[in-house]
Amino acid sequence: MSGLPPDPCTGDRFTVEVTGYGTIDVTEVAGLEATVGSRTESRVPGLPRWLVGERTVRDAVSPSLVLTRGVARETPLRDWFDDWVAETVGRRTVVVALLDHDGLPAVRWTCERAYPTRWTGPRLRAARRAVATESLELAHDGVEQLSP
Repeated sequence: MSGLPPDPCTGDRFTVEVTGYGTIDVTEVAGLEATVGSRTESRVPGLPRWLVGERTVRDAVSPSLVLTRGVARETPLRDWFDDWVAETVGRRTVVVALLDHDGLPAVRWTCERAYPTRWTGPRLRAARRAVATESLELAHDGVEQLSP
């Protein structure tokens, strides 16, 4: 052990995997966050709160996960959105892995039971030469950090 702190990972090396769709090349991932929320529930599961009282339960609440990529001939984000609308796929697990300097996963986050809620196509402007991007917004059951 050298006593030196480990080099932090840079935010530009990551992978995104979606069950059933494999690795999807994206340029940006947003929404890897969680806040503490609370809800009330019955003190005895299955019985009404007014009869047995209620208790407050804390849990983690996460916003939508947003995946963004450059528009290309292959359209995995739009494909997933269309498959969801057509009811041909169920909810999926999304795993985002931040890679270290050697290209190995340093940290992984998983979003279970994810499904598309919004697809956004590119904003096209003739006066600006920029990469056209598309985004897919996903609802999910929360962000969990995993060891590599």
